[in-house]
Amino acid sequence: MAFLHSGQKRQASFAELMNGTLAELSLIRRELAIYFAVVAVLAFGAGGDTGFGWVLQLAALAGYFAGQFWLYRAMLRHTEPVPDAAMRVLGLAIMALLLIIPIAFASNFFLIPGIILAAKWVMAPTFLVAKPGNAIDAIGKSWRASDGNTLNLSLAFSALVAGWALLYAIGSAVTAGAFGDPPMVVTWVFIHILPVLLMGLSVTAYRLLAEDEDALGEVFA
Repeated sequence: MAFLHSGQKRQASFAELMNGTLAELSLIRRELAIYFAVVAVLAFGAGGDTGFGWVLQLAALAGYFAGQFWLYRAMLRHTEPVPDAAMRVLGLAIMALLLIIPIAFASNFFLIPGIILAAKWVMAPTFLVAKPGNAIDAIGKSWRASDGNTLNLSLAFSALVAGWALLYAIGSAVTAGAFGDPPMVVTWVFIHILPVLLMGLSVTAYRLLAEDEDALGEVFA
């Protein structure tokens, strides 16, 4: 039975990943409204002549991972208990540093390797928030859970980034036409849209490909 379990691989189609991303984000509409309202307020303050712009920018940087952790927990709480560990916020920051370096390095040589690495690791933040273990553990779990689905994960990742880039370009062009240059609040909000979209993909992929894998292992052992 262990042999059968080890050979079983869950599959997630491109359509399932994309539809699931939107469905997951729709579950936390209230939290997203609060998140982007805070981003907008910080952007207004940082772009104003209050003299505290640099303080607000530091606050936004420090609060970014706390906000991300809060949103991940909000999504996951709809279906499962989530460990309440404040140190996981620091883990998210460490994970971002660990992942962005190899992804950026691979992208400098050719875009596709960077996309593949990002797709293989897209579930890592969800594993870190939802399961015991540190950032390294979560990165490894994401890599293994993506086996057999790298292509569809890469396509979904690319589609979300491309859609965000198009939306960003249109939004910037419209606001630039109205204000001369896009206001800082517009820039900040659009910048934060992309990680939110990838968050939805991360949780969706986790649910489709990795959720309850420990429990399944016990059943088939």
